[in-house]
Amino acid sequence: MSVAESEKDSMVDLHLVSLDPDQASSGQGIRTVYSVVWTAKTLHEKPVQMYLGNHMGVCSGRNIKECAVSITVETDKWVSTVRRWVPDSIEKEK
Repeated sequence: MSVAESEKDSMVDLHLVSLDPDQASSGQGIRTVYSVVWTAKTLHEKPVQMYLGNHMGVCSGRNIKECAVSITVETDKWVSTVRRWVPDSIEKEK
């Protein structure tokens, strides 16, 4: 797994949105609620995004490393799954 230099070079995309649920009340920014969606591009002439999966969670200063590791591990699982779908000849061209 590696980070693509441009969107056109990516096969699996991670879409991440995070929001501060406490912003309106305290403005402290001590935790975040996040949503992650994984998609993969199809191998058609005009690729389209194919939904793979999603996850939601809450991170704070106490568990930020665990949140990051969890997202990374799940991304690696999706990348490995998509690699199994891609014929060897296409993978070798990259």
